[in-house]
Formats: sequence, C-alpha cells, structure tokens
Amino acid sequence: MPAPDLEPSAEMEKLSGIVKRITFHSVDTGYTVLKVNNFQKPQEEITILVHQSKVFAGATLDFYGQWITHTSYGLLFKATKVIERKPATANALEKYLGSGIN
Repeated sequence: MPAPDLEPSAEMEKLSGIVKRITFHSVDTGYTVLKVNNFQKPQEEITILVHQSKVFAGATLDFYGQWITHTSYGLLFKATKVIERKPATANALEKYLGSGIN
C-alpha cells in the first residue's frame, strides 16, 4: 500500500500568519481555536480551527485547509496541516521565547 500523500493538495488554501492568541484549546483532543494575524491582510485577524497539541501565542505558522461556516461561530479557516516557521517579527520572537515551549 502506498504511503499517504503528506503534501498539501491543490484544493487546499494556504494562509500564513502569527498566532495572536489561543481562544480555546483542549489538552485531551488537541482541538484548538486560534486568532491569527494574517500575513496576506495584516490588518485582518482571522479565526483558525486546528487539531494541534502544541500551539502558542507568537508562533509563526503556515496553515493549509479550507474556509468553513460554523453554525455558532461563523466563518472559520479549518486547517488540516500546519507547518511552523521561524518567528517573523521581534514581537513574535519575544512571545515565542516567553512561551516556554522552545
């Protein structure tokens, strides 16, 4: 049986940004709701839904997924793949170092 494709598919959209804050996180399931400053539209804060166990404010991440409309929370970006990048700004680096995860 061939190995599953680990690269993002053509149907997935890519968003990149810095995690501003974690709105909700379940330690048991990894279910996480993030507020992210989007690199493509810096003035716009977006909500991202992801299953990720280690996420923290200040992380610079690439998110791959699709936009969905949640019945209670409205428009969200549901990420199925996340790739961590080096901190993009001095403020992001400060949050990263202060997170205790490094």
